[in-house]
Amino acid sequence: MKALMQTTQKILIMKFVVGLGIIGLADESTDESVDETESDIVVTSGVVTEIIDGDTFKYCPTKDDPCSEDEWVEVDLWGVDAPEITPEEQFFSKKASQYLLDELLKETVVLEQMCTDDAGKPMVKVLIVNHPNSNFNVHLLMEGHGWSTATDEDDVADVVSYREAEKFAQKRKLGLWREFEPIAPWDWLKMHADELESDQESDADSAESE
Repeated sequence: MKALMQTTQKILIMKFVVGLGIIGLADESTDESVDETESDIVVTSGVVTEIIDGDTFKYCPTKDDPCSEDEWVEVDLWGVDAPEITPEEQFFSKKASQYLLDELLKETVVLEQMCTDDAGKPMVKVLIVNHPNSNFNVHLLMEGHGWSTATDEDDVADVVSYREAEKFAQKRKLGLWREFEPIAPWDWLKMHADELESDQESDADSAESE
């Protein structure tokens, strides 16, 4: 949690920037769009049990008794795409994963499920207990551990805060932005599409043989 505490000054800067952005873009949003966004959000909580990569982890829903591994829920960070580990290791992917290990593993978190991906996996905002207003996704972007994937179709406040967080790290060459021309994960996957397809076929063959 030390890294989060060290970002207090950055958060104050971000709040100021986000406030200005929201004022400038507020007229573009409508009450109807806000209602739709809020109605889709599901809030859950639990303890982080496993880190998969720089933007994916598993957690145990809060219960009186510890849950078994088959009860763990896998989620992706909403609005964030971190460097890829497979099929080929991308620059900064290990450090991005380590960041989640250091900050989230065994922590109690509140998760706002914004939507699900094509495979049905929840896409979440992570709020860390005992750190009021701490949107972990934004912290991650401010530290330079991923790209923002927020789009113009998302809530105005999210679009502004996520994009400004990314710019904050980019201008200061933090994290992955130290690389001269970092490759976005979605472009990296396209470059290694053949390897990814081969791995998926191998996994399918292994499953059939079992």
